[in-house]
Amino acid sequence: MKAGDVIYARTHAKFLNEAFGTNYKAWMKCVWKYDEEWIVWMVRFNEKDGGWRNTFLSNSRIMEENLDKVGTWDNKPIEDIDKKRFVFEIVDLGYTRKYIYRGRFVYDEKNSDPYKVRYYDKY
Repeated sequence: MKAGDVIYARTHAKFLNEAFGTNYKAWMKCVWKYDEEWIVWMVRFNEKDGGWRNTFLSNSRIMEENLDKVGTWDNKPIEDIDKKRFVFEIVDLGYTRKYIYRGRFVYDEKNSDPYKVRYYDKY
């Protein structure tokens, strides 16, 4: 895929099946493990969701803010952040969702505070 490519799907499961050839009936998480290093991150931008807000600072930089001082999903320690991400922006269209591939992003450890704000740069 290249940045800007779009897949329409009603659910994360249907999206993953279409984009990656999986065979899920349901997938409720915003993260799917692609391999040992990379995850697929399906995310809505500029909205508060589960204590977090994700924002594009530019086409090549993402800011992930921890608004409510929450831990991470799956009971992982906050230090075990998924550092390499295939980013898919979700746009809700009512009857379906638009998944827009934004590219591969890598965690900026130097400028991030894993408890408050995290930055990811296009790879």
